[in-house]
Amino acid sequence: MTYRKALAELHSGAPRIITKGKLPDSHIVFLDEIFKASDGILNALLTALNERRYTNEGKTIHIPTISFFSASNEIPNFANPEEKILKPLYDRFELKVVTEYVEDRDARLTILKQKQAAQGTAQNPSAVISLAELQAMQDEVLQVRVPDQVNELMDDVLCELRGKGISYCATCDGGFFKDKVAVVVGGGNTAVEDAMYLANICTEVHLVHRRDTLRADAIYAKPLDELKNVTKHMSAAVDGVREEDGRVAGVLIRDLATGEVTDLDASALFVAVGSLPKSDILRDTGIELDERGYVVAGEDGKTSIPGVFAAGDVRTKQLRQVATAVGDGANAAASAFEFLSFE
Repeated sequence: MTYRKALAELHSGAPRIITKGKLPDSHIVFLDEIFKASDGILNALLTALNERRYTNEGKTIHIPTISFFSASNEIPNFANPEEKILKPLYDRFELKVVTEYVEDRDARLTILKQKQAAQGTAQNPSAVISLAELQAMQDEVLQVRVPDQVNELMDDVLCELRGKGISYCATCDGGFFKDKVAVVVGGGNTAVEDAMYLANICTEVHLVHRRDTLRADAIYAKPLDELKNVTKHMSAAVDGVREEDGRVAGVLIRDLATGEVTDLDASALFVAVGSLPKSDILRDTGIELDERGYVVAGEDGKTSIPGVFAAGDVRTKQLRQVATAVGDGANAAASAFEFLSFE
C-alpha cells in the first residue's frame, strides 16, 4: 500500500486492523521485555494468556496461540507497590528460568567470540517440530481424563481448607487474609515469593525455615530483607496450628536449637516446603535416580533405560505443577510412540 493510499484510508474514518504476523494470528508468541509494557498492553496480554482472547477497538477475537515465551532483563520487585501489579502476569508463566550475570571474564570473552564467529552464518535448529505435531500433542492432552474420585477429593480439600487458614498458594488465597498475620513455611524461591506477595496484603508475615540460611536465589532473597513487616525465623519448624471455631488462630513455631516453642497469633499458614518423590519401587530397577530419588529424565521423558519413560512430578525438573505434569505426559507419550515405531 502506497503512502498516499494509506493516508487517504486513514482519513476516511475506516482504518483497517492488520493482524497478519502479529499476536492475534500467531501460534507461538515471544514477548520481549514484557514487564516494560504499558498498562493497556499488560491488561491485553493477561486476557490473551488466560483466555486466548484479544480485544481491540471493542472487538474481541479468539487467538490460536499455543504457547507464550518471554524474556526480561529484570524481575519486578513485587514488594514495591508500583510493581506488584505485575505479579499476576509473572505468575501466568508456568516455567521460569533465572540466570545470573556471567562473572568470569574469560567466559564472557568466549561467549563474545562465539557470537562474533556466528555472525552471517545460518543457524539451523537442532530440533524442529511442526505446527501439526504441536496441535496433535494438544489433542492428546485433552484426552487425559481425571477420574471423578480425584475431582471430588480436590473439591473436598478446597472446601475444607480455603479461607480457614491453611493454603498451598499465596496468590490464590492471600486475599482471604488481608490486614491479618500470615506464616509461610519454606526457604526456597517459592516461599520467598509468597512472603513478598503477602507482605503487600497482610499486616505481618513470618517466614519459617528449618535451616540457618535461605535456599532462595539472591535475586529473590535480597528484596525480602528490605520489607519491614516480614520476620524470618531461621533454624525453626512449625509444630502445629492452634484452632478457634474451625479456623487457624495461631501457629506453633519451634526453635530447632533450643527446642522452645512459640505460639504465634496468626490467621493463615502458607506451605511452600517442596516434596519428595514416591520412587522406592524404582530403586532396584537400574533406572537412574538423583540424590533425592527423582527419576533422571529430560524433557522427552527418556530415562537411563531405553524404552522406559518418566512423566510428572517424579521426574527431575524445575516446576512440579499440574500444567507441567500434563505436558510431561504428552512428551513421554510422543517419545514412547517414536521408540516403538523404530523398534
